[in-house]
Amino acid sequence: MTKRRKCISTIILVLFCTLNLNAQSNTVLSQYFSTPLFYNPGSAGDNNSINIIGAGQIQHTKPTLEIKNGKASADMPLAINNHLTGIGVMADYSSIGAYRSFNASLIGSWKIKVGEGNLSIGITPGVSDIKIKPVDQKNDSQSEKWKSNTTKHKTRFDFGAGLWYKTRQWWTGISATHIGTKSQRSSPTDFVNQSRTENEENEEATKSGEYDFSTGMAFYFIAGGNIVIKSSLLDLEPSLLAAYSGNKLNGQATLRAIWKKTVWIGSGYRSDHSTPLMLGVDIKGFRLGYSYILPVNQPSKDRHNGHEITAGYRLRLDLPKKSRHRHKSVRIM
Repeated sequence: MTKRRKCISTIILVLFCTLNLNAQSNTVLSQYFSTPLFYNPGSAGDNNSINIIGAGQIQHTKPTLEIKNGKASADMPLAINNHLTGIGVMADYSSIGAYRSFNASLIGSWKIKVGEGNLSIGITPGVSDIKIKPVDQKNDSQSEKWKSNTTKHKTRFDFGAGLWYKTRQWWTGISATHIGTKSQRSSPTDFVNQSRTENEENEEATKSGEYDFSTGMAFYFIAGGNIVIKSSLLDLEPSLLAAYSGNKLNGQATLRAIWKKTVWIGSGYRSDHSTPLMLGVDIKGFRLGYSYILPVNQPSKDRHNGHEITAGYRLRLDLPKKSRHRHKSVRIM
């Protein structure tokens, strides 16, 4: 069995393991394969291009909870003494009921040649701002979810790191975000949906400083590959993303068909019992993708659907090639 087939077999094996997870994630984008920088800083400067991309997701859950998430990033490679590195910036915003979070960070990666590809070590220092706002007491359904008369707010230093490995045919990486913060006993969605009694207890704990309502540490594993079939006009790209946060494990597996490296369609399965239906185009550096998150076999009380869109631009760069010769001329007199 070739190395390429072994890699694809490993991805498929992990894919089926991921599908058995029974948890819910509201901040993982269904088009994660187009935005790996959001989950692993090691992917910064992964190609000879300036990459600018933004993504937004909105979901509605029964009865009234609305989940919004927006992300944006820009990165580029940088050659320092003929050694390739990557730099970038990133920001994201989340809104889940009364919960608000905003994160902004710088990104840096250092790349070394390992085997057939490049191994990258990435870090992302930044700032995290968490806020829980009181809801309108006139809305009975919301007031039942969150009982609070004061806004709780905290700003702190944030840090993340990741390892990233990429070859011409496949890529994979592991990473951690919000390193050093305490993992919550529940996700932000669960925190907003706690019962009246729990909310009163948590409110008192927050006032005394005992309750940490930050997002907590999160760990990610991401992988994908390119399967070239007989037709030179069509490529198949399987990928997966697994995340562990707040003592919960969740994930998504996706398969895309790409026509002439320009138009693609895809679908997959998320461990929150939903299926994203996706399509996108990539024309002359411009990238656009849309996803509709379709609920599948979800209990009526947890049923939700959503929309997601990604847009970006890629500007090709000509970086100097590393050479063992100091001279630049091809002629030696």
